[in-house]
Amino acid sequence: MYSLLENKIIPAYYNQDNGISREWIAYMKNSIISTGGNYSMARMITDYTSKLYIPLCNVTNKYFNNLETVTEYNKIVEDLYTNWNDIVITQNNNLDNISMDAGKNIEVSCNVTLPNINVENIEAQVYYGKILDNGLIEDISIIPMELVDSKEEEKTYTYKAKIELKTGGNYGYTFRVMPKHEMLLDSANLNLVKWITK
Repeated sequence: MYSLLENKIIPAYYNQDNGISREWIAYMKNSIISTGGNYSMARMITDYTSKLYIPLCNVTNKYFNNLETVTEYNKIVEDLYTNWNDIVITQNNNLDNISMDAGKNIEVSCNVTLPNINVENIEAQVYYGKILDNGLIEDISIIPMELVDSKEEEKTYTYKAKIELKTGGNYGYTFRVMPKHEMLLDSANLNLVKWITK
């Protein structure tokens, strides 16, 4: 985004003739034509209502009227904050950045060690996208991984997922862990994320 602003958008804005940039105006008109309908107040209200307000009301009515349930949830959240840095993610025998044809699938896996966190309170995810020539990544997808093996004594759990490539090209992927709980409307709300480190 910064590269696009620096090399294309900002120069277009300042490339003015008598105080007017025709290139900038063309960008604005094209944006209004191509995306205007997606940024209307009606769409915003619909999205807020269906994706936030109603789900939040449902979670509140189902769980947050019971003091015992709320107390237990708060204890789980406190434990997550206390022990989050102890999570260790290791990669199995996966390919590094890959070049694949459209329609191909690859299976990837990782191990997650949870010394002081219940496995039910995390979700392992694979985060992947298409690598452009300039090194940026587009068409990013995030998919949950399936728990396929557990070593309870070591508190280590193996996760797998299939990456589906809709278009051909160079792809990169990595792994991360997010918090999970039925009372947590969005895992990002806790501001906790653990990425694999090589």
